[in-house]
Amino acid sequence: MSEIAEHLEAVALESEEPWAVANRLRSPHPGDPQLPEGVRWPFDYELAVLGDERLNEGGPPYGPLFSRDSHAYPPPLEQVPDEVRSTWAAILDEVTHPYLTSRLADLLWLIRYGESPHKYAERATWALVEAADLLATKINEGSENEPTLSVTRMTTLQRAASIARELNNESLQEFVAETTLTHLGPIVEQEQPAPASSASRIVIPETLSE
Repeated sequence: MSEIAEHLEAVALESEEPWAVANRLRSPHPGDPQLPEGVRWPFDYELAVLGDERLNEGGPPYGPLFSRDSHAYPPPLEQVPDEVRSTWAAILDEVTHPYLTSRLADLLWLIRYGESPHKYAERATWALVEAADLLATKINEGSENEPTLSVTRMTTLQRAASIARELNNESLQEFVAETTLTHLGPIVEQEQPAPASSASRIVIPETLSE
């Protein structure tokens, strides 16, 4: 594994949630490797949440961290140079942490990189679900950032469902839907008082179980 990939893996492992990867990369520590241009960009894009105007208007799911006049950071995906796209693909071949693979694969899918971009879409979907599972684990372990992690988890699953629909992959759509219900179950149970005889039962709304 290259030095850059090893560094990204280490950063992801110490990050409680995906956005923490971006924060850490923006604050390099002594001894950190020098990152080539564009390596940090994938983790600085903001993923739109359900109901975001950008999605309602048919815009891309990822937007810049900030924009002013004609300048945006990171740049719009269509403006990402070819050499940076190649760097993303090379890094994706080396890293394994879902906070990294989900974002890199998703962006490569959106720019339709390579001869078989659908493979990036499939990998992104699986990695997004894996990231959501990891977030759930951290929530169950009693994270102090539970509200933020919960929102990020559901946004992550929403993005996985969106990609599965784009692929028109029924088995993948079913898998994401079942996983989402698994994640929603404990949340619904906490919000609805259950009878004493069935306190451990997970309650799923009928509209979700149909």
